[in-house]
Amino acid sequence: MGLPVFRDCCCCELKWGVLTVGIVDIILTLCLGGGNGSGYTGGARIVWFLALVIHVAHIVACVCVIVSVFKPDKRLVIPYLITGICRAIIDTVFLILICLYVRIGDALFLIVIIVAIIEFHRNKMGLPVFRDCCCCELKWGVLTVGIVDIILTLCLGGGNGSGYTGAARIVWFLALVIHVAHIVACVCVIVSVFKPDKRLVIPYLITGICRAIIDTVFLILICLYVRIGDALFLIVIIVAIIVLGIYFWLVIYSWFRKLGGSTPAD
Repeated sequence: MGLPVFRDCCCCELKWGVLTVGIVDIILTLCLGGGNGSGYTGGARIVWFLALVIHVAHIVACVCVIVSVFKPDKRLVIPYLITGICRAIIDTVFLILICLYVRIGDALFLIVIIVAIIEFHRNKMGLPVFRDCCCCELKWGVLTVGIVDIILTLCLGGGNGSGYTGAARIVWFLALVIHVAHIVACVCVIVSVFKPDKRLVIPYLITGICRAIIDTVFLILICLYVRIGDALFLIVIIVAIIVLGIYFWLVIYSWFRKLGGSTPAD
C-alpha cells in the first residue's frame, strides 16, 4: 500500500507547505520547552530526559527541512521523518505521565501545548484513505489485518492480574475487557469482507482507538513498576500492537469509507 503522497499542501504548492510546516513545528516545539526536570523522579524523569533530547533533535530536523525547500536534497528530510515519529510517541507518553502525576491545574499550559503538537501532526494532512493494501486488493488486506490483529492480541494475553495492585490492576482489567471486545470486532471485520456492511466495521474503529490508549497506559505502568528484563516479551508485544495498530486502523478506516461509497477508495 505504501504511505500516501500529496501533490500540494493546504491549497498551496507543496514546497511552501513544507516551509510552513517546518516553521510552525519549531514554534510549537519551543513553546513546549523542557524545564529542568526537577519535578520528575524515577521513570518520569527518564521520559522527561528522552523528550528533551528528541525535541532538540526534532528542531534541528525542522531546520534541515526548511533548508531542503531552497536546496532540494532528500537526505535533509530523513532526520525529520525519524524524529517526527519519535516525538509523537514520547509526547503521548509524557502527556499521560503528566496527567497521572501532576495536578491538571499546575500543568494546564504544558498539556495544552502537547495536545496542540499531537493534533498539529495528526491534522497536517488529514486521515489518509487507501485504495489497496500491501499491493493487493483492499478487501484482502482487510482480511489479513483482521487475522493478524487477532493473533497479536492473543499473544498479548491477559494473565490473572494477580501481579498488579491499585491503579495498575484497574488498568489491567480495562485492558482485558477492551482486548476481548477488540477480538470480537476483528471477527466482525473479517465477516464484512464476505458480507460487505459498514456497520460491521464500526466496532473495530472504536475498539482500535480504545485499545491504543489503554495499551499505551499499560506500557507506561509496566515500565514504571516492573523490571524491563522481567517483562521484555510483553513490552515488545505491546509496542508492536501500538505501532502496527495505527497502520491497521487506517486500513480498516479505508475499508469503512469504501463500504460507505463516499471516497476515492471506491
